[in-house]
Amino acid sequence: MTDTADGTKHPPRSGSSFFRSGPDDPDALRLHLNESAHGPPPAAVAAVSEEAARALERYPDSAYDTLRRALAHHFRVAPEMVAVGNGVDELVLLTALATARDAGARVTTTTGTFPGYAASAATVGAPLHTLPTVGHAVPVPAAAAVLAAHTGPVFVCNPLNPTGALLDGGQVGQLLAAAEDAPGTLVMDEAYLDFAPPGSHHALAAVREGARALVLRTFSKAWGLASVRAGCAVGPPELIARLDAAARALPFRVGRPAQRAVLA
Repeated sequence: MTDTADGTKHPPRSGSSFFRSGPDDPDALRLHLNESAHGPPPAAVAAVSEEAARALERYPDSAYDTLRRALAHHFRVAPEMVAVGNGVDELVLLTALATARDAGARVTTTTGTFPGYAASAATVGAPLHTLPTVGHAVPVPAAAAVLAAHTGPVFVCNPLNPTGALLDGGQVGQLLAAAEDAPGTLVMDEAYLDFAPPGSHHALAAVREGARALVLRTFSKAWGLASVRAGCAVGPPELIARLDAAARALPFRVGRPAQRAVLA
C-alpha cells in the first residue's frame, strides 16, 4: 500500500494473487476460501444439471426478472430493491463503480479483511482508506465518521471476515444512522450472517423499512454454490438502480444454471 498525507492508502494495481484458488483437488480443504465441506443442496445440483441439458446454448435473462422476484419475496422487499451479481465479488466492484468514481471519493474498509474491497478500489482508481480493527472488530465510531465526511462506499463485514466479530444492535443502528443523508454509502457485507447465532443483528430489517444502505448476501458459503457464482444486493431502489447502471456493459453476468440453482 502507498500512504498519502491523510493516511489514505492506494492499493497496488495487481492483486489477483489474493484470489488464486490453488490446486483443484476435490479432497483438499482450501480454508482461505471458506468453501462448504457439505456441498450444495441436492435440488440445486439437479437444477444445474437440468438447465445445462435443456438450454446451455441459450443466453440467460439479462434482466433477471424471475430471480429478482424470488429473492424479493424471500427477503420481503420490492423487486426494485434487489440486484443480482456474479457473486458478492462482482457486487463489490459494481458498488465501487457506482459510488467511488467521483473526484474526492474513496473506498473505506477495515484492515486485514476481504481483499476484494481493495481490488475494487484499484480498478476504479479510488484511494483506499483502511480502519484498524479494535479488539478484532469493526471500529464502528470511525466508520460512522467516514460515512459522514467522505463520498464513496464504506464496506463493513458483519460478521467480520476473518475474525468472526459480530456487531450488536446498537452498533448496526449507529452505522445506519450515520448513513442517512450522508455523502458516503454504507455497504453491509453479510456474506457470513448465515453462520451467526439466531437473533444476531443485521441491517436487512432496517433497509426493508427504508434505511439508506446496501446489504450483500451470497449463495457461495452456507448454500455451497461457490462454483455457479451468484449473490445479491438489497437496498433502496435509487442505489440498486446505480448498481444496475454500472453493470450495463455486461448484461449476462449470472448464467442460467446459476439462476436455476438459486431458485431451487
